Amino acid sequence: MPSLSARFLLLCLLLMAATHRVHAQEPVRGTVLHIDGDEIVIDLGRNQLEHATGLTVYRTLEVRHPVTRKLLRDRFVIGSLQVIQPGDSLSVSRVSGTPSHPIAVGDTVEFTPPSIEAAKAVSETPSRLQPQAAPSPPAAATSRTSANPAETEVLSYWYASLSQPPDKRAQLYATYLQRNPESSYRQFIQNEVTYLRGLDVMLRTRSRAASPAEAWITMKPLTGATAGRHVELAARVRSVEVRALILHVMPLEAHSYRSVRMELDARGHGRAQVPDELVRAPGFAYFIEEASGL
Repeated sequence: MPSLSARFLLLCLLLMAATHRVHAQEPVRGTVLHIDGDEIVIDLGRNQLEHATGLTVYRTLEVRHPVTRKLLRDRFVIGSLQVIQPGDSLSVSRVSGTPSHPIAVGDTVEFTPPSIEAAKAVSETPSRLQPQAAPSPPAAATSRTSANPAETEVLSYWYASLSQPPDKRAQLYATYLQRNPESSYRQFIQNEVTYLRGLDVMLRTRSRAASPAEAWITMKPLTGATAGRHVELAARVRSVEVRALILHVMPLEAHSYRSVRMELDARGHGRAQVPDELVRAPGFAYFIEEASGL
């Protein structure tokens, strides 16, 4: 019979081996570090990319939980890359296909090693000896269903929106509002729809603005503000089809945006002021969108 110390050592070795297997099967993740024309530099070397046939690119965004109102980080797929020049620690890649949004520095790249794909295929193969039962819902979700049906329904839409691009999330929330016009979450969902539509416009604007000559809307960046004093923001629109813009402003600790219309003059210039009471520490978030988009 092995001694206590021998059994303890054996247990440690087994745990180390199990830990190694888990880490070895994790997806390989990297970051976009630099973009030069059609060449995209990522922080993955040839050893990490040994079995990579392509890389999926993800964009990270913050979403607010409809019940707790906490900000959480989520992501969605925007495109894929093909490595053209692997290096020791950095590699050069190019876009494969047409991305849904322009790839930017800071985006996450990821690929799944063949070992994980094979293991996933095996785990998803139905067993003929012991059929798997359908998974039961989490205890938390079950308790919400019985206690608060309205909460359960809004959460179902929120979960369905995860991993989706902003425009798809906004569509889901708009459907929720149509089906639940008297919901107690109506104001929150309306604010989220406004935010998601504005985010989608911003992302698509950047996709159109591949070069300064192609930009259809420009806005001078805000470099600073003084608490309690209004801030004026200006924008220029190059498209004659846009008649007005909407400026949406929200203090960082608040949960809803205030909207201000930006009328455009004959040259496509528009201005709007952020009210004094919204200019406070630690800061405020803002975005603009075409007025006809509301």
